[in-house]
Amino acid sequence: MDRFLVLMSSAFQHDPLLFHIGKTEVTLSTMLTLVVGMTLLVIVSGWLRGLIADRLLAYGHVDVSTRYTIGSLVRYLVLVVGTMILMQTAGINLTALSVLAGAVGVGVGFGLQNIVSNFISGLIVMFERPVKIGDRVELGGVEGDVIEIGARATRLMTAEGSVIIMPNQKFITDPVKNWADGHDRSPLVLNLAVGRGSDMREVAALLHQAVDKHYSVEKRPAPQVLLTSVTGAATFRIIVWVNGSSQVRNQVMHELYLSILEALAAAGIALG
Repeated sequence: MDRFLVLMSSAFQHDPLLFHIGKTEVTLSTMLTLVVGMTLLVIVSGWLRGLIADRLLAYGHVDVSTRYTIGSLVRYLVLVVGTMILMQTAGINLTALSVLAGAVGVGVGFGLQNIVSNFISGLIVMFERPVKIGDRVELGGVEGDVIEIGARATRLMTAEGSVIIMPNQKFITDPVKNWADGHDRSPLVLNLAVGRGSDMREVAALLHQAVDKHYSVEKRPAPQVLLTSVTGAATFRIIVWVNGSSQVRNQVMHELYLSILEALAAAGIALG
């Protein structure tokens, strides 16, 4: 241990040169200052984001998505300004970094293109807010609740409880179906086929009664029962509006199907 301390003390006394950035010399002490400073900067910016989103703005009437958007933007601002101050404090002239700008530009044109595109798309999503935390969206065949909007990707929670990481670029370039844009409720669609020998008006009335009495079904918009096909069996589509997460919607769907089957069985109506 003593030998290690002696070696470290000797290294700091001599402060060996590691490399150059333009005409700026980067020594061991400079590198250690940057590493420690950047680590603290990341920790502080993350803490500040949580403080703003979870505490300060939580006392006002600010929705969750707006709180996290403001918190994320403050975090990015702190990281950018803090990095500039840190580099100046460490003795690195920012004009010397212009040498690296060309190399970074070439990197963006090749390997970093998607990363930068997703980051910019994330900023657009945060500012324009086509989707917000808590919205139920369908994108690329995946449906889920938005639980987090990050700098590079957005996380969706599916009905099965799995988390899908979706690149932010897809929210800008691909069609997005937002079931709950500006609302907590979203539609729930059930499909059912019955035998053609039944009275379709009676079947529609029974389906209405079965879904109307469920406590989770919203009265406005009112439930819809639509006869969509009579080819083969008669097919009905039932559309109701409910509040809650994907897991809640699954439970409501389960209970509605049970109520519908009980009502049809009591009336002697067979499924198609």
